[in-house]
Amino acid sequence: MRSFSLGRLAQYARYYYVSNSRFIISVLLQMVGIPLLFSVLTHDCYSVRDVVVAFYVFTAFGSALFSTTAIRKRGRKTMEVTIPVSNEERIAFMVLNSALFFPLMSMVTGILALVLGTPFYSGNYSLMQIISSLLSDYYFDYPLYLALMLISSCCLLINLLARRRLFVAYLLAFIGFIVFCVMLGNILENTLFYDSEFNKQYFFLYVDSDKIKFWAKVIYSLMPVFFYALCYLVLRKRQMKW
Repeated sequence: MRSFSLGRLAQYARYYYVSNSRFIISVLLQMVGIPLLFSVLTHDCYSVRDVVVAFYVFTAFGSALFSTTAIRKRGRKTMEVTIPVSNEERIAFMVLNSALFFPLMSMVTGILALVLGTPFYSGNYSLMQIISSLLSDYYFDYPLYLALMLISSCCLLINLLARRRLFVAYLLAFIGFIVFCVMLGNILENTLFYDSEFNKQYFFLYVDSDKIKFWAKVIYSLMPVFFYALCYLVLRKRQMKW
């Protein structure tokens, strides 16, 4: 099956969400119930907002785990690979989960939790102002959204590459990320900000800051696309080998 069909994609999404409805319902209840619990315990609407933001960050990990549940489960993976859906449609569904469905679920449940917790709040506050700041500072913040997409794409790649012990794969990926950051910091320090000809003093390298910012935004925006492309290649290569 090589062609891409939006109809098959919609049918596959419906099947996947129906077959995992218990998990979805439990996640939705937690996204509403735990912030409500904090509203009862703290009587502070801002602490409820912080919990909502924490769940928003969690969606970057949760969407990757949810998208690969059927493929990784020993009792479902054989049936999953026999579903009449192409790899292109499957990866599109995974991307939609992390880029649209789960952030939208977090936003809707977060606003609902803030509204339902109104009777428990104390002090002077403006509910509409809190909701507006939640949307503008977090859900509609493009750099934060890109960061979550980058995390989600990396987690999806780890879930597709890992065989059995997913925790070990995440641990190795975290250690590798720390090592990469340390090595990159040392390289930048020794190449851009250090000059042995000036008594080993640090100096500032004059560059066009506007161009640096522009290319930094371009590279930052393309990084999730790059990792999702890697996910597609891994899915094509290893889908039938689990």
